[in-house]
Amino acid sequence: MKRVLIIDDDEDIASILNLIFLDLGFETHTYSKATSIPNITEIKPDLILLDEWLAEITGSSLCRTLKTNPELKNIPIYLVSAVQGLKEIAKDCYADGYIEKPFALEEIEAIAKNIGR
Repeated sequence: MKRVLIIDDDEDIASILNLIFLDLGFETHTYSKATSIPNITEIKPDLILLDEWLAEITGSSLCRTLKTNPELKNIPIYLVSAVQGLKEIAKDCYADGYIEKPFALEEIEAIAKNIGR
């Protein structure tokens, strides 16, 4: 079973993403704030969805850290946000993509279907 790690401090968005991925057959791990590198390594996610605006750190900063970690650098990471310039932010932190809020269900499904291909 594929695993998705969702880190978003907006409970409604996190809940929607969680339900979508459960429906798609994923094991989900949802956090409202950034989690530790050892915890992410233990989860071994196949995909990480990361909000840009978290209370203690930006998603792009966490993404950059994950992409420089040898154990985690190959995990696809998508920034999820309504922030202006998200495409450029995602590119600058080496994210594999971005999802602008509000997002369409089809957009999430397309990303999920491409995991592990």
